Amino acid sequence: MCWRAEDHAWIADPDLVVQALTTEGFSEYRREIAKRARERVASGGMWQGLDPRTGIVASVIWVNDVTPPQSHVFVEIDGRAVEGSAWDEIDAAVLETVAAAGGRLTVPEIAAKVGMSEGAVQSVVSMLAGQGKLGIAAVELPARRALTSIPRRAHPGGESVA
Repeated sequence: MCWRAEDHAWIADPDLVVQALTTEGFSEYRREIAKRARERVASGGMWQGLDPRTGIVASVIWVNDVTPPQSHVFVEIDGRAVEGSAWDEIDAAVLETVAAAGGRLTVPEIAAKVGMSEGAVQSVVSMLAGQGKLGIAAVELPARRALTSIPRRAHPGGESVA
């Protein structure tokens, strides 16, 4: 599934969306397929499922695209639209990349793997750390900036202070 913000819809195979909902415990109780009259080809459809444990209803509506199985898919669970955002996808890409590497990557390594600039990845990593979704375990000075000694400066009273 991929969120398409300009259409406010997911681009997905509706059968896979329905399968994911049934795996989560929703039992189908209604399905309708819309067909174009002359072509007899499905132009879209609707599926509803009920979670018998909670009474929550999930609804999936789709409009078939010209290149099946991808369709514009609209999902509601308990009356609330399930939407995505580009930020969610970026966060997920960074988190998945870090997890796949065992949790230890540098910002440049993450940037190369997700195809983003180092500055953008640094910003995303900082936000994710602030949300408690990942931790930053090390901060290093580049070799060219390493300090060999702490500079001394004069204290207002005349003595030197390190």
